[in-house]
Amino acid sequence: MFSIQCLGVGRGASNFLTGAPSTGYVLKRGGAPLLLLDCGAGIGLSARRHLGGALPDAAYISHNHSDHTGDLPLFLATRAPRRATLLCHPAIAEILRVHRLHELPSVGIDPARDIDWQLSDASDTITWEGLQFTLLRTRHAYACYGALLSHEGRPILGWSADSRFDGALYDRLAAAPQVILHGRDAPGGDHATLEDIDAYARAHPDRAFHIAHYGQSAYRFGAQNAVLLSEGDEISL
Repeated sequence: MFSIQCLGVGRGASNFLTGAPSTGYVLKRGGAPLLLLDCGAGIGLSARRHLGGALPDAAYISHNHSDHTGDLPLFLATRAPRRATLLCHPAIAEILRVHRLHELPSVGIDPARDIDWQLSDASDTITWEGLQFTLLRTRHAYACYGALLSHEGRPILGWSADSRFDGALYDRLAAAPQVILHGRDAPGGDHATLEDIDAYARAHPDRAFHIAHYGQSAYRFGAQNAVLLSEGDEISL
């Protein structure tokens, strides 16, 4: 019933330098686009390429780095006059309003009035369209929330967004049979290494791991249940 399609795995400069889209996914229900997960630079064009113009009217936003939100103001502007929906943590909503969506009033969109904000409650959950989003704070330099998605009480997808390796976080995400993790070849302060993810996947052979990266990795996983994601890949949930 549900699936998720990768719209891009590039770095922040990928769209500017090469035309490759940065980070974004589309959650589908019955094959129809339901929700974007992040909306980085170039994701709008990628979505139109893969979805035939059938963009959803809602997006979940993990954090405000441009490779995850670069196309967000345009996504919202092109939805007008339809009301768009944004799902996120209240801390992320505050950052978006000040630092990402400040230009929208110039095109006649009031972020407070014209966007349907679906924010997590005190338990860090959002219930929307029959889905439950359990928001999980990641280990990232900027405030960032991945999510565990459930339908009718059954976890269907764990998504880390950007995070350093964190076994406890991964354990929460791996409540779902399909897990998307973000990793990089080289060690760094903001992302898990592919080697760390490989080791975790080998220790959890009953889960499928799909790894978002910068799009240029030649890493070969030892774990049979881990693969690198590419633009256009679709995962049944």
